[in-house]
Amino acid sequence: MPTNATKYNATYYLKNRAKVLAANNRNNKTHYDECKRLGVCVVWGCGQPTDGRTRCKSHSGKQGHTSTLALGMCVVCNKPFIPLCDHQRTCSKACAHTVKRQRDTDRRKRKRIAAGRPARRSDLNTKSWTKDQWRAYHASWHQGHKDAKCAAARKWGREHVMRVKMNGLCYKYDMVPAEHARLLSEQENRCKLCHQPFEAFKVNRALSACIDHNHTCTNQTNHRHQGEHSGCAECVRGAVCMQCNTIVIRFLELYPDRQTAAEHAYMADRPLLRYRAEAGQR
Repeated sequence: MPTNATKYNATYYLKNRAKVLAANNRNNKTHYDECKRLGVCVVWGCGQPTDGRTRCKSHSGKQGHTSTLALGMCVVCNKPFIPLCDHQRTCSKACAHTVKRQRDTDRRKRKRIAAGRPARRSDLNTKSWTKDQWRAYHASWHQGHKDAKCAAARKWGREHVMRVKMNGLCYKYDMVPAEHARLLSEQENRCKLCHQPFEAFKVNRALSACIDHNHTCTNQTNHRHQGEHSGCAECVRGAVCMQCNTIVIRFLELYPDRQTAAEHAYMADRPLLRYRAEAGQR
């Protein structure tokens, strides 16, 4: 039978449980010692008198439970906890899930080794690897997954055709998509020379948008490709239609003395440098 002191301690704990938990900051070891001092059950939220034991009758009578169970140590986080049974090894569901996940990984590893399949990175002890070992591992991995990577890249390209074209265009002329969008918006989606609206390449090839650049640019080190097939921020002049790009631009470059004032201003304009200068001033 519980004594009057035990009843008093249990009543005090039940009435002031929130205060005790806040004062102890939900520390399991402190909670364990506090419950033993008060003579109440150490199971969280119980608070029943124990008559000198660590657990009450309702919790000590369950399968695997004992009346005097010592404080446990979590195998994952190494924190003290109050076990609910003799075989409990973790302090929380998160730590128990970590143990289960590691156990499943070990089981799959044994199956792969038994079946003769190649080992994964998680199966190898990579903590003491050198740079040469890492290079050899990555080279062998990419060689073994080459077909799958190429198939995935082709599938992504078919699903994102316009994005692939935009990335290639921006890479070729050393610009970002935001600069390309601003260039077209400033020209109101029209050719800078003939002022005709741009059309899709499949609809009207002559009026499809092209990026015009100085074909005699001296700063070839910034070009992605050698020759006249790429440009940089120092030579991009604007967006024109394919008709003007193949005929008018060539004429203006061959005969600079026949250029009008508007054509001369266009040939001297460098919008990408202007955009980047404005961004730098901000």
